[in-house]
Amino acid sequence: MTFRLAAVTLLAGAAVIAGACSSGSTASGPPIGVDVDLGSVLIPQPPTGFTPVTDPARSGPIKIDDVVGLEAAAGQAPANLAAFGFLDGYQKSFEGPTPDETLYATIEQYTSNDGATQRYTDAAARADAIEGRSGFDVPTIPDAHGSVFTGEAQGLPDTRLVQVLFRFENVVVRIERTTTANSGVTPQDVIAIAEAQHQALEELT
Repeated sequence: MTFRLAAVTLLAGAAVIAGACSSGSTASGPPIGVDVDLGSVLIPQPPTGFTPVTDPARSGPIKIDDVVGLEAAAGQAPANLAAFGFLDGYQKSFEGPTPDETLYATIEQYTSNDGATQRYTDAAARADAIEGRSGFDVPTIPDAHGSVFTGEAQGLPDTRLVQVLFRFENVVVRIERTTTANSGVTPQDVIAIAEAQHQALEELT
């Protein structure tokens, strides 16, 4: 879906993160090691009502070329992930409680906390630039950025995507819930999933 690609790959260019981004220090603890199984760390338990997708094209390891390919498919200039120190990544998809609802999450691992901060800053700025975006605060997670994307500009008026992007140490996590425009899904519903994910990462350090 063009709208989904636009939302998950974000637009090119780095800029100052808008006010919807929660404040947080870039000072961090030790980075998450390369021996960590990203697949087991990312959304270890499906939220209630969601079923894991086993298709390897939608759930499984992602490499730098996969991320660049998504951005290229959306007609966007890819972020310079190599410069940020991209190491590894993983994606998971879930079918929701209704046919029109999905949950998608990615985790990207970088060589350093600074590299992950650069990627997070860049990704948040790209999100801010997407037409039809509105922001929301994520006060419970440092270095977190909340977005709601509507599909009118992409010709998909019935589509709504709620996203939380955050950095933890040397990883960047993106959690998205796609719904219909009139669904009852709120930013807090996605924040709750992000909070559980953040806690799972904290338990590694």
